[in-house]
Amino acid sequence: MERVRDMKKKWIALGTTLVMTAAMAMPAMAAIDYETARLRPDFTIVIDGKEKNFKRADGSAAFALVYEDSTYLPLRAIGEALGKNVNWDEDTKTITLEGKREAEDSSNKAVDSKAKNISVQVRKDFTIVIDGKEEIFKTSTGKRSYPLLYDGSTYLPLRAIGQIMDKVVEWDDDTKTVTLTSDGFTVTDADTFGDKKEKNTVTDADTFKDKEKAKEKDIGLEKAKDIALKHAGLKKGEVTKLKAEKDRDDGIVKYDVEFEKGRVEYDYEISAETGKILKAEKDYDD
Repeated sequence: MERVRDMKKKWIALGTTLVMTAAMAMPAMAAIDYETARLRPDFTIVIDGKEKNFKRADGSAAFALVYEDSTYLPLRAIGEALGKNVNWDEDTKTITLEGKREAEDSSNKAVDSKAKNISVQVRKDFTIVIDGKEEIFKTSTGKRSYPLLYDGSTYLPLRAIGQIMDKVVEWDDDTKTVTLTSDGFTVTDADTFGDKKEKNTVTDADTFKDKEKAKEKDIGLEKAKDIALKHAGLKKGEVTKLKAEKDRDDGIVKYDVEFEKGRVEYDYEISAETGKILKAEKDYDD
């Protein structure tokens, strides 16, 4: 009986040694981080004036996604934009973009416009090679950014795509449109948003079109006067002490317009952005 127990101990020890040896012989696998990103079917991508809609190899729609305030596009989209074929090497985990693209460009139109949270893999083990040169991507702050893997598709940061294609990336927060053009815009720090109260959805663009629009959305002093006079049913020649000044109240930019007609004083508040009358008062002088 004692001999049987000794034999069991030897087999257990041998088995443990074999398992440990096998484990030591296995190559170390790269750590894969799972993070939450935001799928954005509502984003519109425009390249050199042409709206682009992307698809996967199976023909289903592929959309942009946002991760850590940076926009990512599917790798196939980049291949289409560059006119190059996309090749994948499973053994070396290497993605290569080279040659003249043989596959047709995407023409499918996205039908799902609802954004949603998704789980993505941050693949630090992926290598991207374009025309024989390994590419390393960084954010506008100099932080290293890695390819993302979602539902079998690889995604690269939009800013990097702009650099690869030698194009400027412009973001319009109002229309949720990303535009890649060859125009020589001045590069703007993605962390600078002027006096906007709300944070842009995307922060990795070179320019932000919504900032330019904000400047245009101001009716001006004279327009504010005209709106107030029209509402009162009066003309400039019929009133006295007409004046207007720009003011800000609780984050709302407005024009305060005042004038008199006889013994009646008029006081208006007009939205500087829309021209909407926020307040209209009459004060009769007894």
